Amino acid sequence: MPYCSKCGVELDRHLKKCPLCKFPIPKIDDEISLPVYPGIDRNNSITNKEIRLITWQILCTIFAIAFFVSLVTDLIINRHVTWSAYVMIGIGMAAFFTTFFIFFFKTPLVIIICNCSATIIFLFLLDHNDGRYQWFWFFGLPIWGMLTLIIVVAYILIRTLKKPGLNVAGIIMSMIALFCMGLEMLISGYFGNLSIKWSFIVFAALIPLSILFIVYHYSFSKQYDIRKIFHV
Repeated sequence: MPYCSKCGVELDRHLKKCPLCKFPIPKIDDEISLPVYPGIDRNNSITNKEIRLITWQILCTIFAIAFFVSLVTDLIINRHVTWSAYVMIGIGMAAFFTTFFIFFFKTPLVIIICNCSATIIFLFLLDHNDGRYQWFWFFGLPIWGMLTLIIVVAYILIRTLKKPGLNVAGIIMSMIALFCMGLEMLISGYFGNLSIKWSFIVFAALIPLSILFIVYHYSFSKQYDIRKIFHV
């Protein structure tokens, strides 16, 4: 809307004089106002799905180059595959992990289960490459299976929480304590001397803290907001 340059009153476009001060209003041509900056064409903008796909393609290309360079270098130097077998196994697992993290990031439980399963395959291939199967069946598989179970249980417990907070830290601490006890029992049992020594110290240190965090969360946090106390 135009304004009178003398008294500042708002005017209609068809008026030739200001109705308040009778000041003549110059003719104003209607011009199409153009934006200062060009608009964004939303039709050509890249989506999050396309960004993930491009990221995956770039990373897979890097993995493929590293795989090929390691293999060729090993063949040139040693005339057959030696150390590059370990590198290629690691690169293959890295590509597998990357694929699941990029395309299944909205389903953490699927990522946990698939990546833990892939890690078991990775450990088996490493031991298979030695040709002796010394540690996979006795240490690699049981330890990683126990760790996978601990992670899945912790994830399910955390997801069932209605109000996550310090109770999450309590659950994680208790799971770590249980894993350490299981780890020592597994190792000591393999050597014929089943015992609980250092893991009991870890257990005795973490479980009270775990209980303290959980009790605090469900009692003290009802009266005070910890985020306001620590200015988070």
